[in-house]
Amino acid sequence: MQSALHGGLAPAIAGFLWPSEVQVLQAAAQRFTELRAAALRFLTSPEARRSLLQMIAAAAGSATAEAVLSFDSSPAKPWPSFEDGLLVLWCCDQPIHRERKAMQVALRSGPVMAVRWLLAARADVEQPVEGDLTPLRLAARFGSEELIEMLLEGSANPNSRGRFGNTALMVAAMHGHHHIVELLLSNGSQVNTNGDGETAIDLACRYPDVADLLTRHVSQYGWTGARPLKRVWSQEFQARLPGFVAVLEAGRFAFQAVCMVAIIANTMYLGVNADWKIRNAFGPIDGRQREVEDTAWDITFAVWFSIEILLRLLAEKISFFTGEEQAWNLFDSFLVVESIVGLLFPVGAKLS
Repeated sequence: MQSALHGGLAPAIAGFLWPSEVQVLQAAAQRFTELRAAALRFLTSPEARRSLLQMIAAAAGSATAEAVLSFDSSPAKPWPSFEDGLLVLWCCDQPIHRERKAMQVALRSGPVMAVRWLLAARADVEQPVEGDLTPLRLAARFGSEELIEMLLEGSANPNSRGRFGNTALMVAAMHGHHHIVELLLSNGSQVNTNGDGETAIDLACRYPDVADLLTRHVSQYGWTGARPLKRVWSQEFQARLPGFVAVLEAGRFAFQAVCMVAIIANTMYLGVNADWKIRNAFGPIDGRQREVEDTAWDITFAVWFSIEILLRLLAEKISFFTGEEQAWNLFDSFLVVESIVGLLFPVGAKLS
């Protein structure tokens, strides 16, 4: 019955074919709704909240997110996952998003998903969690690419400074985390100085590969220039990237081929149309009545070439007017505009 419903079978027909099963499902759904309403009513009771917090405190030592995350590896915990404990605290209006120690535990030893959970609970991503280290700078010290990406997605500022002027890039450089330095540079980090006048290159003096990476960045973008933002793709996407590139190349070739066919067809049509106009103009001399010109093909080609110009403009942007092909681009645009004007206001000769 479940596969039939997923396949698009109408509920009324399913109820006719399997009446007892449908009744069981309806009863279960009704029971779930009742249990959910009862749970919500239960959590609004001060006594119930106090009882739940006492249960967490008895198991973890205190009713805090820090204690729940620190206690998560213990087999004696009364919940299957840290998420359950944090959810109970959240439902009891505990300010877990303001616990700097909870984020510290999550970054140091807790599950990686605990960081995402705290960020979803509106934890301040710029609040120092260990000394003057924000979550991003602490993750840069650890060299965790997954945590860095997660915090950057949570709007962490890669150029925020600590008490001594160090940024996350400087922390990663002084610990020799080449991949973290590359990741931070790709997300707008600047190679500038700290409070002691040292740059990230100076701090990476023990790691030549990191210092070389930073030096090449400075030579291209400057000390305070940021590399254009780029997406750091997953390994799975990188494995599929050659296939995507092949598809894009095939699509570009197909588009160019269609444009070439349209140009050839338009050229042939212009020749046939010119011949028809000449013969039609001499019609009265031969005793024939002049025919009314059909503009359907003119409209078709005008629409097609307008779409082509628009797509090229969207793809090339300002280089459409300043690139090597600017003369041809402007000439094509003029012909398309002239053709459209000629169709809207059929007065005088057409250029195309």
